[in-house]
Amino acid sequence: MKLSDALEYRKMSKYSLAKETGLSYSTICDLANEKVQIERCNAGTVCKIAKALNMPMETLLLPQKFRWVVDSVKIDFSAGDLIDGMMKKAEEYDVRGNFGEYYGESEQIDVFCKNLVSAGQLTTEQWNLICERYPDPMLYDEWNEVVM
Repeated sequence: MKLSDALEYRKMSKYSLAKETGLSYSTICDLANEKVQIERCNAGTVCKIAKALNMPMETLLLPQKFRWVVDSVKIDFSAGDLIDGMMKKAEEYDVRGNFGEYYGESEQIDVFCKNLVSAGQLTTEQWNLICERYPDPMLYDEWNEVVM
């Protein structure tokens, strides 16, 4: 994930990140503006930034196709045509950076999966896996604490 995207997502300024991490403002600007790649930073620097942003270091280091969808979580089962279609839509909205549409779709995925679990058509484990891959971005802080 780009540092600039992480800052935007966390609604944090470069100045605030510099203060919280103890890193220079110019270092944060160079990283956010991609003049310096975060992959070239030492582990301590990346750790400080990740901690201040309340996200795993891997999120900052690994190139990600998606902004909100957790690409490392794989769904290897069909949740039915309706849910599968909703997941595909959520990924399309994510790639386009359309927060409102992604948010609405992730909520719908959650609601429909709850119903499928209640009906015995989806296991709780499958529902949890889907929720991990398509997290509700408004609840990310709670979700992130569970993952960490």
